[in-house]
Amino acid sequence: MKIEWSSELRVNLYKALLQTWGKPDSINFDQNGKPYSVTKKDFISKLDDIGYALGLGTDKGGALSNQISWAFRTPRSYAHAGHWNNHFKNEQAAIDAGYFDDYLINEPCVKEEDVELYSFAWFVFFIKTLFGIK
Repeated sequence: MKIEWSSELRVNLYKALLQTWGKPDSINFDQNGKPYSVTKKDFISKLDDIGYALGLGTDKGGALSNQISWAFRTPRSYAHAGHWNNHFKNEQAAIDAGYFDDYLINEPCVKEEDVELYSFAWFVFFIKTLFGIK
C-alpha cells in the first residue's frame, strides 16, 4: 500500500514522535531526525509501530524515516522545488503538531558559505601536505 501523504497524516506522525521521544530540543537528534540514543534498527522498528497505529499498514518505518528527514534537513539553495516542497510541508506539520518550536526552524549548524570556506581551507591544507609546504 502506497502512502498518500496529507497534511493531517504528517501532523499525526509528528504528534506520535512527540509522544514517543519528546521534542527535538530536549534530546539530541541526528540530521535525519533519529535520536542519537536509539539504534537505526530500533528507530525503524518503532516507526513501523507508529505507521501501523496511523493505519498505514506494516513495514512503513523506512518511509516514515524518509519523511521525517525532510523536516530536519534544509535543502541547499540550488535544490529543486520538490525538495523545498517536502521540507516546508514537513516542517509546518512538525510546528502544527508542537514537535518543533518556530524559533528553532531553519537555523542550520553549518551554512553554505561556511561549507565553501571549509572546502577552500581543506584544499589549501591538501596542497600544502601534498607538496610538503609548512
